[in-house]
Amino acid sequence: MERSGESYSMQGGGGAGESSSNAGGAGSGASVGSPVDNATYNLISALASKLEALEVMEKYSRDDDSGIFQELASDDRRHAERLIQQLRERLGSS
Repeated sequence: MERSGESYSMQGGGGAGESSSNAGGAGSGASVGSPVDNATYNLISALASKLEALEVMEKYSRDDDSGIFQELASDDRRHAERLIQQLRERLGSS
């Protein structure tokens, strides 16, 4: 997902949420801006990705004898906690 300015689009295809800047319909002239700035959006998006990865790594670790997936899950957990901390700081200053 790529986000630029007040709108965002799914790379390689359309879908719901493709653009938030023309929510009023074609030719209406209405524009709805995003309630979230790019930096906050990026933190939220990165956190969602990390949480999904963490879930997958924990699932894979159940069948793994080498410990690699547990190690990766631990890293993902640490990264998610850091993103949460940064997001809290960012939202606290708004």
